[in-house]
Amino acid sequence: MSKKFKSQASSSRAAASTFGGFGGFSSSVSGQGKELSSLTYVAEPPDLSQISDPQLAIAFKNFTKKDDVTRTKALDDIKYYVSNVAANGGTLEEGFLEAWIRIYPRASIDIYRRVRQSAHSVQGSIASLVGKRVARFLPRVVGAWLAGVYDNDKPVHQSALESITRVFATDEKRNAIWKVFQSSIIDFVDDVILQQTPQTLSDERTVKPEDAQAKYARVVGTAILLFNRILGNTTREDRQNDLPKIETILGSKTLWTFCYHDDPFVRRSMYVLIRTVVSGEPEELDWKLASAALIGKSLHITQLGSSSDLSDALLHVTSARPQIWTDDYSGKTSSSKRLLQYIRKGSQGSPGAFWSNIYQLLQLVPLETLAKLDPNSTGDDTIGLSGATALMEAIHEGLSSREEPQQNRTLGWKIYVETAMWLAHGLSDDDTIQLLQDELSPLIMQYVRPEPEAARWSLPKQSSETICTEYLTALFSFGYDIAFNKLWMKLSNDLLVSVRLSSPEQSKDFKASQDAVCSQTGRLFSLEAALLSRLADQELEPKVLYTLEKLNLGLLNDCLEVLRSRNGKPYGATAVVEEVVRRVPQIAQHSHELLDFIQKDAPELLFSPSGDRLISIILLCRTWPGFSSSFEELIKRVAQLENVMTNTSSVQKLLSSLDFNEVDNEIIGPLIMRAMELACKGSQLHWSVVISTLQNPTSQGELEDSIFLSLMDNLSTDDEILDTLQGLKQIVSTVPNAARRFQTGNQGSKLTGKLLFLTESPSEEISSLSLSLIEQMKRSAVGETSAKAGIEILQENLAYANEESLSIESLLDIAEELLRSSQSENVSQLARDILPSQETWEEALDPFLGLPPRPSTAITNPLSGVVHLVNRELSESFSKRYENVARDSSHCSTAFRLTHFTVRLLSSFDFTEHLDMDGFKVLFSNLPLAVQLIEDDLDIERYNFIAGPLTHELREEYRDIVNDARKIISNWSSSAQNIRSTEETIASSLASVWKLRVEQLDDTSPSAYRVGEAFVKILDGMDPSDIHYSSEMVGQLCKEIRTANAIRSASWVVVLRRSILTNPAGTRVCNEFVADSTGLKVEGETMNGLRKLSLLNLLLSDEEEMNPMASMPTQRLIFFVKHLIQCLQSEHISLSLKTEIFKSLTLALPNVKEMYGPHWEECMDILSSTWRAIGGGDGALTVLNSSFRLFSCLEAIVEDDESNDDVKDAWADRKSTLFNVLTSTLWKFDSSTTFHLPRDLTVDRLCRIIKTMPTGHIEDISKVYPLLTAHSLVLQHAAFTLLHRYIPSVQEQVSLDVALSKSEVKLPYEVISLLLGAPTMGSISLSYGDDKTWADIRSYLLSWKLVFDHFANASFALQEQYASNIKEHDVLPSLLEFMFDFLQKGHGKLVDASKLDIRAFELDQSEDYEKEIQWLLIHLYFLCLRHLANLTKAWWIDAKKRIKGPVETWTEKFISPLVISDSLESVTEWMSTQDPDEERALNVKVSSKTAEIIASIPVDEESPPVSISIALPAAYPLHPALVVGRSRVLVDERKWKSWLLTIQGVIMFANGNLEDGLLAFRKNVQGALKGQSECAICYSVISTDMQTPNKRCATCKHTFHSVCLYRWFKSSNQSTCPLCRNQFTFA
Repeated sequence: MSKKFKSQASSSRAAASTFGGFGGFSSSVSGQGKELSSLTYVAEPPDLSQISDPQLAIAFKNFTKKDDVTRTKALDDIKYYVSNVAANGGTLEEGFLEAWIRIYPRASIDIYRRVRQSAHSVQGSIASLVGKRVARFLPRVVGAWLAGVYDNDKPVHQSALESITRVFATDEKRNAIWKVFQSSIIDFVDDVILQQTPQTLSDERTVKPEDAQAKYARVVGTAILLFNRILGNTTREDRQNDLPKIETILGSKTLWTFCYHDDPFVRRSMYVLIRTVVSGEPEELDWKLASAALIGKSLHITQLGSSSDLSDALLHVTSARPQIWTDDYSGKTSSSKRLLQYIRKGSQGSPGAFWSNIYQLLQLVPLETLAKLDPNSTGDDTIGLSGATALMEAIHEGLSSREEPQQNRTLGWKIYVETAMWLAHGLSDDDTIQLLQDELSPLIMQYVRPEPEAARWSLPKQSSETICTEYLTALFSFGYDIAFNKLWMKLSNDLLVSVRLSSPEQSKDFKASQDAVCSQTGRLFSLEAALLSRLADQELEPKVLYTLEKLNLGLLNDCLEVLRSRNGKPYGATAVVEEVVRRVPQIAQHSHELLDFIQKDAPELLFSPSGDRLISIILLCRTWPGFSSSFEELIKRVAQLENVMTNTSSVQKLLSSLDFNEVDNEIIGPLIMRAMELACKGSQLHWSVVISTLQNPTSQGELEDSIFLSLMDNLSTDDEILDTLQGLKQIVSTVPNAARRFQTGNQGSKLTGKLLFLTESPSEEISSLSLSLIEQMKRSAVGETSAKAGIEILQENLAYANEESLSIESLLDIAEELLRSSQSENVSQLARDILPSQETWEEALDPFLGLPPRPSTAITNPLSGVVHLVNRELSESFSKRYENVARDSSHCSTAFRLTHFTVRLLSSFDFTEHLDMDGFKVLFSNLPLAVQLIEDDLDIERYNFIAGPLTHELREEYRDIVNDARKIISNWSSSAQNIRSTEETIASSLASVWKLRVEQLDDTSPSAYRVGEAFVKILDGMDPSDIHYSSEMVGQLCKEIRTANAIRSASWVVVLRRSILTNPAGTRVCNEFVADSTGLKVEGETMNGLRKLSLLNLLLSDEEEMNPMASMPTQRLIFFVKHLIQCLQSEHISLSLKTEIFKSLTLALPNVKEMYGPHWEECMDILSSTWRAIGGGDGALTVLNSSFRLFSCLEAIVEDDESNDDVKDAWADRKSTLFNVLTSTLWKFDSSTTFHLPRDLTVDRLCRIIKTMPTGHIEDISKVYPLLTAHSLVLQHAAFTLLHRYIPSVQEQVSLDVALSKSEVKLPYEVISLLLGAPTMGSISLSYGDDKTWADIRSYLLSWKLVFDHFANASFALQEQYASNIKEHDVLPSLLEFMFDFLQKGHGKLVDASKLDIRAFELDQSEDYEKEIQWLLIHLYFLCLRHLANLTKAWWIDAKKRIKGPVETWTEKFISPLVISDSLESVTEWMSTQDPDEERALNVKVSSKTAEIIASIPVDEESPPVSISIALPAAYPLHPALVVGRSRVLVDERKWKSWLLTIQGVIMFANGNLEDGLLAFRKNVQGALKGQSECAICYSVISTDMQTPNKRCATCKHTFHSVCLYRWFKSSNQSTCPLCRNQFTFA
């Protein structure tokens, strides 16, 4: 009820107010019955009956709604309608205009900005569309329309202005509006100011009070500004007709209340109006009203947002009528008090001009008012000390308030000083000094020595010195010398007290205390300097100087005395002396005490805490008369004293100011070097000394260079690198010009190179700091300098290698940057500069080209046996030269670095268009040789050490370099592009260069051999047309072959082999070689016989289709073969000759395979004796390789049906011996080296033989096991291949022996010993990636693979013995631990085995070592689960939790499915061997999908079979097989459960052998059925309760089912036996 009543009451009040003519709206209707104001919310609504468009009428009606969105939408609809009419060329109807004029005034003052904005826009559109028709409506809306221009919302102001400008396009027209409609505008102002209230403009029922007040304030403010516009822009004559209205408005108290309105917009508008009225017609003002409003009510209220306008208004009003403060003022509170209240509030956010206005206002305010500031004042026109103090305190309070903007304070404090000086001018002398001492001197005191308790006197930091200086200047200007003397005496005395009472050196506050004195001193004397500067060349200057000198000299002398007495420790006292000397030298020069102190005392105090300031003082005074000797003494003392580096700041001061050209470098140089030494050892303070030296312009030249060179030396000392880099960074940052000068000098590239070297440091901090320095220096250097330095770095680092040489990656980065930044026309020259020169190549390659090739390289080298002809003698000088080959920090030789750099650069950039013939010749001549040397070093461990020590990763990386180089050379060989500025192609030029080099060969030196080798490899892949060798030339070559240089001949033979063999001269040469070799003598053999055999073998090798021996006379070949065999039988034959003979026999024997003779037996015997006697060294490898080839040749001849019987008989007799001796060669090879290509190729050839030979002939296999530990993977592979074939082949015989002898068999000790040293991830991680590490891991795992080979073909009993042997030695857990550590290495997850063949494993079929080991481990785990399931499961159960779960999941996913499949397949195969016709045979059904076996045995026809199921779990065999009964027959429940447990146990303890479980099941069933007969009652073996007959008659001994017997007793009503009819007694 109460809520309803309140609502009705509110409505009633509104109705009464609206229609009753009283209450809130009594003033909105005039007494003469005027029409209700169009601004009120109850104004008459528009008449819509004259509007023809219903949609338009709805829009007008919507505007009367309360919602702002609806009203805005309504205005938009009206605007859309007007624009459509304008677009169609129509006009607006009268009804529309009438309706719009009704709503526009209220819309123009709406609460919501968008409504007002839209209203003004629509008004402009309508007025421009209807033109002059709007004129008659304008008096009703012009006030509201023009008021919109003064709206304090910018968008509304802009909209109103645009609408007026749109209708009234010129200034004349716009000015005419104001003139024509002046009365209407004044009526609007009158209505707003005198008639309207917040309640008449807004409906209190729907509008919040604060919104209503804001709307009213905005409307009033715009109306006042309208009124101001009329008064300011019209004359009195223009306003004559409206003068009564204007006077009414100006005389209205309501108007003047707006001076202290809450809204700043209203106040600002009012203050603007006051200024206008005062400036124009002040007689129209009621001054008492104005005084009461401005002075009485406005000054003490907050003026945020209007303070600036108020100060301007006060200034105008006071200027026009000062009596406003006196005669016109009648307030209870005095005008002087109001003035103080106003000043205390400060500027209140207004601009800084506020304080200027205050200063001017104080000078305009009547003295009568200011005099009343002093309550004890007796006169009317004088200001006393109290009044002046009160006024200064008010200004001080205003300036110090928190609300005072910082930007106003500077001007405010200046006004403060000016006001005080103005006030002081009117006071007595004593009062003046008192005022200055109380109100101004504290500013100076606080500036010089800030105190927290006097913070109110703190000046703005940026202008404090200026303000203080102005005050001091004013003191002298106004003649207040006494005040200045008192002030400065106090400041000097305070400073002296601070110096004397400063903390001693032992105090923890020593530094803070002295620094405070220094700060105080600096501020005091900066004021003195500023004052003297301000008064320079003025009359007052001598007077000021005299005053200051009198005060300063005493202070100076006292401070000098303090320094003497305290040994220079209080450096604050030194700061006083320094400031006097620096700031006021004209005063200091008059001090005799200072001269005496510097000459006698200062040198002794140089290394006290005051040292740096004393040096500054001496340097400042050195040009003064009498002071120069002290400077010279200073230099000597600093340079001589050992403890010079204890005070870096003093030395820094000295070095930054010295002229090094005037000082002996031998005196000052050691000082700088000592500073450098300490700085590079970590003393950060001493870098300032170095930097000070470099900042001194006179240090340029020799001294500057020596500093940087010293820094470079320190960059080579490990424990000083980081500190030196940090110091160098400081130098580059603070003295970039010095760094730039050194960088552009002769030594600059060395510094850059050194920094580049350090970017490769393993220390991340050193690396990043060096890189940062390089980038910083690049930015400071010019482009040409950077390019020059880059080229110098490249040439230096490529020509000479040492521990500090840059890596090839860094050199490539430099080269690539140079090429990218180079202009295209400069690339040719740049290529010549950055690619190695001929001299550089020769110097680098010479030590390696002179090394003789190893004999074993005959296996891999295209020149084959010619390697045996090379001169192997080395001079002592060459040996020393080779030993002293320069190497970088990675132990790579200069030759390797050159090759690496060149290959990578040529692979990245195409130089073919930029290099000339000379540039190509350098590359053609040297790159192939260098690549061949590197390739040999990669093929054979420790061959020539050109690439330094090699890991697996490095070898693979360097192999890529070799491959890239071969690709580059191959591209040259096939390139038809012409070389720049020539007509010769790259390919033909390459061939020409190498043909010339080969033709020039005249010896068999190692370098000549390398030339021949490179020649063969280059020309072998070239188009024959580029070689330019005709048949006549081939014929000529054949004539020269026998006598010409061996290497030259061999080279051409390899290149032109086919051309020679198709030439008659070539066939003749072959025959001659065979004939000559028939007379070969081993004892007196010179190199000539070996030479001919080598060339013959080169000619005939790999040419089966064109073998000239096939066309040679058989007799000649037989003689040739027999003679060679005879040579082989000699005891004095060399290995090289034996090798070539074996090769020749391999080529000749197939052509005489039909010939009988003892040579076959002899040949086989020689092979056996050779294999027995030969070692495994490098020289023996060629013999072994060629003998293996001969053995394979003999084997092929034996298998050929066309071969003679002699060879077959000899083979049959010697086959066993040959295979055994052949196998014995396996452990003769050197297994200590990891990679040795000739050895590996030889072993691989042997391995291919082993794979096909029968293993039954092997007599002693135990010697092969140690070879599994060989570091050679190929040798390891061969040994494994032999054992992998041998072990399974003998297991059937071992199983038979065990069965017969019942003896115990164990795994070979050799195998077990290999399993004892299991690798661990900890040991592997230390040498991870090393070839020997991988070999050791593979050796261990292959040993396990051989262990599981013992299980293949072995009986179950033998397998059990093997498993027990493994358990006994406890070796399996180590394997499994390592296995899963390795398989989850790095990423924590076990590897994905889905893509591997888990059941099988093949050596050397994986991408890399790691993947091969992973595959082998997974395969071994599979074998562990197949053969050692119980041991593996035991390990898994005891494993740590972190591995147990992942192993189970991984096993279930990848391994168990295979184990289950194999187990089920094994059961299927086993069942196929069982007799299906056996009585009560075992029936088995295998389900692969469900991993289940169902086994059943029939008992009789009428009962179900006995049945069980064996289910294999997903993680089998980590989880055991589950045996479940399906159909229980024969036995009771207890017995049945016992059976199931027994079967499950049998499977578990038989390593998961399911067949054993099935056998146990069959045995149990057969045992239960043994001796069982049919029941005589039911004639069945099994009763309805699935039992056998178990009740026996004691008389007839027959057995019955208990169930049947019970039924018999019940049906017959007696307990007699069904058969014998006797009383049934249980037996």
